[in-house]
Amino acid sequence: MRDVASTLFSNMYAAQERADAIQRKIDSLSQKVSGGAVGVSKVLSGTSAAVKPFFPKDLAIAMKSSADKSEHSSVSDYDDIIAEAADKNGVAPELVKAVIKAESGGRADAVSRAGAQGLMQLTPSTCSALGVSDPFDPAQNVEAGTRYLKQQIDRFGSTELALAAYNAGPAAVDKTGGIPDIKETQDYVDEIMKKINLDDTLKEVAAALEYGKSAGKAGIVGYCWGGVIAWVAASRLPGITCSVPYYGGAVPSLIDEKPKCPVMFQWGEVDASIPLEKAKAVEAAHPECIHHFYPGGHGFNCDERGSYHAESAKLAHERTMEFFAKHLG
Repeated sequence: MRDVASTLFSNMYAAQERADAIQRKIDSLSQKVSGGAVGVSKVLSGTSAAVKPFFPKDLAIAMKSSADKSEHSSVSDYDDIIAEAADKNGVAPELVKAVIKAESGGRADAVSRAGAQGLMQLTPSTCSALGVSDPFDPAQNVEAGTRYLKQQIDRFGSTELALAAYNAGPAAVDKTGGIPDIKETQDYVDEIMKKINLDDTLKEVAAALEYGKSAGKAGIVGYCWGGVIAWVAASRLPGITCSVPYYGGAVPSLIDEKPKCPVMFQWGEVDASIPLEKAKAVEAAHPECIHHFYPGGHGFNCDERGSYHAESAKLAHERTMEFFAKHLG
């Protein structure tokens, strides 16, 4: 019964927030409109006789009506806003788009049963912490959501753990030391990592290959997200002679790729973003590739991270240079 009451209150709170946001917009425009005053009746205020229960069904009907009238219904409608927020916060726009698609499907007026609001589904407490006055304003919502996502990336050091924190909360990731054993969260991370648009990044790699082709053979090495690119490029781009992916978090989701050149993987045995069994599954599926496993975690090669493991980084670097010397000459 407590859960039902909590859900009802969250829906009522979200509806009130929406009403307040609409009222603020009306107030800002009212000076330009002649005639009588315009107002929005509040759900939670007024006399007791004026207040009626606001159930999830009522909220669903209200939100559907609002969505039917909305000018925007897809993530691509917000490309400019996403690009600006991504550039400001140092996050890949493809990642922001994937999060928006998973969170709200591109609906700026979306409200969850728990009261999360807008394109990136910000909770009231997150809105307050990030200084968001109107969570239904696309620009405010996306900028704050992207800023929050960047905070999680910096905190946990990997895209996968940042996504897990965005979905389940940072405390859940801290507690487990990795992606929580929650099916919803695991599915959320997997789906977003699959949906990140690789095409634009591969175009940049292809352009670099074209620019440098006069210099001779080309190899590619990538770390984390770059490791994913190194793996996919080895399968999809001509002109790559060899590839070295370091701990690419989405590689297990791209296990069906067919590399067209020699590949040497660098895995961390205690990588919280890539469970060892998933890395081993990639090894089993691709015995034609070289697979090295090190006693380090995600980002073991980066000396600016807490997960830096000097011995692993040194050995992996030596192996990478030997691999390149063998195939590139």
